[in-house]
Amino acid sequence: MKKTYHRNNLAWFFLGIFVLTHLSCFTTSQSWWQSEEFRRIRLFANKQTLKALKFGYSHGSIDNGIEILNERLARHQRHLGTHLLIARLYLIKGELRDAEEHANIAQKISSRNVQAKLILAQINFAKGKYSLAKLILENLIRKNISNEAKSQIYNVLGGIELKKKNFDLSLKYFKKTIEYSPHDLVSHMNLGMFYLTQKDHLQAKKHFMYLHKRKPKNSIVQLHLGICYAFMRQYHTADKYYQLALKNEPRNPLIYYNLAALELRRNNLNLALKSIKKFIAYSSQKSQSKQQALTIIRSIKLKKVKKLGMTDSELNELIEEIREDQIIYSTDSIRIGDQNEMGSGFIITNFGQSDL
Repeated sequence: MKKTYHRNNLAWFFLGIFVLTHLSCFTTSQSWWQSEEFRRIRLFANKQTLKALKFGYSHGSIDNGIEILNERLARHQRHLGTHLLIARLYLIKGELRDAEEHANIAQKISSRNVQAKLILAQINFAKGKYSLAKLILENLIRKNISNEAKSQIYNVLGGIELKKKNFDLSLKYFKKTIEYSPHDLVSHMNLGMFYLTQKDHLQAKKHFMYLHKRKPKNSIVQLHLGICYAFMRQYHTADKYYQLALKNEPRNPLIYYNLAALELRRNNLNLALKSIKKFIAYSSQKSQSKQQALTIIRSIKLKKVKKLGMTDSELNELIEEIREDQIIYSTDSIRIGDQNEMGSGFIITNFGQSDL
């Protein structure tokens, strides 16, 4: 019997864009890879991305890093490594035209360079030119390259097919990443996210649990394990992993939102409201947290206002206050989960394959 995949609640997020979304949270004087945010996501970044980020922030910021690299290029115009590094920094910033220019130069310097082709594929993916990105990757996979590079390629191919909603082919590619690199953390994250968005919570849990054993203090992994258990209605275990995630990252708004949804499901309305207030307080980026907070609060209202010790008018005032504050979170990094199943919706953080 053919597997029927869910076409709703799909939000696939690549780490290159994830990094770009969060760079604005840090001052130029902060060492980004020493920050709490970097410690959370670093297990999903490949070596080339880490090298680029460390170079940029060792000089104060990505812009400073680019300036220094341009000075180097003024002296050594055909230095392959410099062009690759600056292409990655531009890619992280989302400046695709400049990234493409340097990746093309790198490819002219060395037509066999795998990383230049991978960057070009990533750029075309970011532009929505999926066919061209796929063509580059399929040509590359036929060459004599390392298993690690093949794993990276199949991760991107899986992401392309997922964007196109070719779920069977997407899953096939994601499984191939494990064949070539069984212990690759990015590949396990991608498979976990794929199964989670397709509501195969047992399979999703399997991959997140593997990550948890490898990285037991990573709050992203703990959060996703909690989401799996919440969807499986094992609320006590879900709460356990949310609390572990909060212990490692006490100011992450995503954890508080999911915790609020969990408490709402368990009819712990005061705790749900407490968590949603913290979600609002810790949401720093301006995009969609207002609507997501209202989703929880309206659900609380439907579950008997008297249990909160608040009047109906007081709750309405809180809703209006949230509307006026315009506190909203990045739609690029969070999506509402299955609202019908959970009654309010869980936020799923979606980022898998690292920036190439």
